[in-house]
Amino acid sequence: MEAPAKASTPSPPKKKRSLPRLFGYSFLGLVVIIAIAAIVIRAKIQADKRRNLEETVLQELKQPQKIVLDAITADGGAQEALGEEIKDAGGLGRDGSGELDGTGTVLHFDVSGSKGKGRVTAAAAKEKGAWQITGDIEIELPGGKTIKVPKPADKPPDIDL
Repeated sequence: MEAPAKASTPSPPKKKRSLPRLFGYSFLGLVVIIAIAAIVIRAKIQADKRRNLEETVLQELKQPQKIVLDAITADGGAQEALGEEIKDAGGLGRDGSGELDGTGTVLHFDVSGSKGKGRVTAAAAKEKGAWQITGDIEIELPGGKTIKVPKPADKPPDIDL
């Protein structure tokens, strides 16, 4: 028995893309590419601003860090726990983010000496244009012990003549 012959239906004719439709898709693609590029550029600019702000803040915190480090190196209790030649071991940071609040901020950094290391915490504020330490300085040692260093006397601003 022969298979019945299939009725062949002609395939629909291919539609030609019109020139205005082609331009429309091209324009839409271009708009999408420009929008994505704008988003990427904006994100990069914002990241650069945040990084520059943080670098500026850390540079500003170098002055109170030096005051704290000088107080620690002069303290007998800190010398007993950390040893001689106490120095900055990096990790300078602060509580919070964004603009630096000159009326009060808490800074943190690591110190090391011949006997060991510690993490320093100190409160500072800008008074009369210069940074001052506003409370006791704490050094947390790896074992959990905390050493308190008295705040240094208020220091007048350094003036270079």
